[in-house]
Amino acid sequence: MRRAEGKKMQQTAEQSMRDYCKTQLDLPDLVSTQEFIQRIRQKLVEMVCGTLNSMHTYPTDVQDECRGSLETFVVREIELMAKTNNENILKHFQSMADNANDTIRGQLQQLEVKLQLPPIDLANKCDSIVHESVASLQKCPKTTSSNYESEIRRLEQHGGVLKERVQHLNERAIRQRSTKLQSQLTASKSELKTKGNNWLDKRIAAKTPFTISMLEEELLRLHSSFEFATPNPELDEVDFKQEMQEFHAQLLKDLHRQYTLHIRHEIENNALMNAAENERQKLAQLTNQVQKTNELATQREKEMQSKLQEKEQKSKRLMNELTSQTEKNEAMERQLQEWQQKSTELAVE
Repeated sequence: MRRAEGKKMQQTAEQSMRDYCKTQLDLPDLVSTQEFIQRIRQKLVEMVCGTLNSMHTYPTDVQDECRGSLETFVVREIELMAKTNNENILKHFQSMADNANDTIRGQLQQLEVKLQLPPIDLANKCDSIVHESVASLQKCPKTTSSNYESEIRRLEQHGGVLKERVQHLNERAIRQRSTKLQSQLTASKSELKTKGNNWLDKRIAAKTPFTISMLEEELLRLHSSFEFATPNPELDEVDFKQEMQEFHAQLLKDLHRQYTLHIRHEIENNALMNAAENERQKLAQLTNQVQKTNELATQREKEMQSKLQEKEQKSKRLMNELTSQTEKNEAMERQLQEWQQKSTELAVE
């Protein structure tokens, strides 16, 4: 009779301990299995003691039998609760690991949308995402068989692989940005140079008056029409806006030089034209003087010829007169000789 009552009290105590353990397992906050076992062991020992105290009037052998059965039950129940709590923790950890993996993947995918990013900032953000996700796992209650080191290491390695992928995509995006900006820079330089030269050439060809200030304003207007991405020293190896400014300044110097050469050329042309005009005027004056000199020389030549002709005519007259006189003299001399001969003959006679 007393043994049956003791058995019934034992079964009631065992059921109470089961209910207590189930209640502890159903609590929303998980604790480490070691802490969980420590907590329920203390309570179960108290419950066993309470049951045994209520049986102090029972025979000793009944008490000893009940004590042995309850202690064996407590050991088995604690083992079962430890196993169950381990399973609950592992399920919770696996859920946390899956969430952490999804978080790492999702947040790194969000970073992909924001590319390009500075490489150092990207690496720090990736490391921070992985670290925060792993840190939550490290706070998970421990089981009696695992501290999750291998699982955490695997997750970190997976995060490292995803990080390398994002970094590779970022490097490619940065290269594409650099290529695009470099192409845009080259095209903008070419367009600015072409339009600047065309503007200058048209005004020179049309002989339209202009100043260097007008040239500077036109070049600045053309430069302002180009749009570049916002400079980012952490992404760009070259400061494209600065390089464009330097090209603008150099082009302005070149066009200024062309403008100066044009002005100098115009001045030289005007000077040459003025000099040529002066030469033509001097030549015309000299031509007039030569013509006058020629006319005067011709006139003098005619006068000389006229005088020469007069002298020749005079000489001819003199010669004729001389010849006539000579002939007369010869005739007189012959006549004289004849008279002398006659005189001689007369004298001889």
